[in-house]
Amino acid sequence: MIELGSIMMRALFLALCVIAAPAHAGVRATYLRPDGGSTIIEVADSGDARIGQLNDDEYGLLVQGRFYMVEAGENRTAVMSLDDIATAAGMVLPRDFGRLRKSPRARPGESNLESDGAETVAGRVGSRFRMRHSDSAERLVVSDDPALRPVGAAMEGIAVASVAAMGTLFGDAMSSEVLPHIRDMFARGAPLKTFDGWTLTTVEDAEISRDRVALPGVPLSAEDVVLRLRTRRLGR
Repeated sequence: MIELGSIMMRALFLALCVIAAPAHAGVRATYLRPDGGSTIIEVADSGDARIGQLNDDEYGLLVQGRFYMVEAGENRTAVMSLDDIATAAGMVLPRDFGRLRKSPRARPGESNLESDGAETVAGRVGSRFRMRHSDSAERLVVSDDPALRPVGAAMEGIAVASVAAMGTLFGDAMSSEVLPHIRDMFARGAPLKTFDGWTLTTVEDAEISRDRVALPGVPLSAEDVVLRLRTRRLGR
C-alpha cells in the first residue's frame, strides 16, 4: 500500500512539473525572398507565430488569430493590430483607396489553382500549381509534410488576417471573395514556394518560448495608430 502510494505521489509530482514547466517546443522556417533577403517564421506550440527578418526591430506577431505589427524604438515599442492599421489607412489615405473599394477584382466560384506536376524545394517534393486562366510563369509549390504543418497554419492565419483587413480598405465584398481562394490554397499544403517568389530554404524544430511570440506591450489605440500614420505621411 505504501509502495502504491509512493508511485502515485511520484506520478502526481511529475505531472505537476510538466504542467508548471514552460512550453518551448516549436518550428522555425526560413524563406528566401526575391529581393535576396530572408524571412523567418517561428511557430510556438500554441500556434502563435512570429514573422520577420533576423534581428529586425520590425516584425509581425500572430496571436490567437489576430495579426499585429511591432516596431521597436529607442524610447517605446509600438504594437499595432493589422485591423487598426487598415482602418487608419482608410482614414488617412482615402483618395488612394477610395477607387479600389468600388472595383473588387476577385471572383468567387471554382478553384483558381490548376495542377502542374511536382517540384523539389529544399529537399522536399511538393505539388506544383499554376493560376487557372493565367499566363504568369509563377508557380505555387506546397507540401503535406507534417513537419511543415505548423508553418502552413501560421501562414494561413496571417493571410486570413490580412484579407480581413483588406475588407476595411477595399470593401467586405472583396475580402469575402478572396478568402475562399486563400483557404483553398492552404488546404493543399504548406508553401514550399509561393506565387510571389518566397522559397523555403530550411525548416527545423526549435525552442520557441512563449515570450518570443507574445505581445511586447499593450497595442496602441485605433486613434493613436491614425495619428502615427498621419505623422509619418507628413514626414515628421
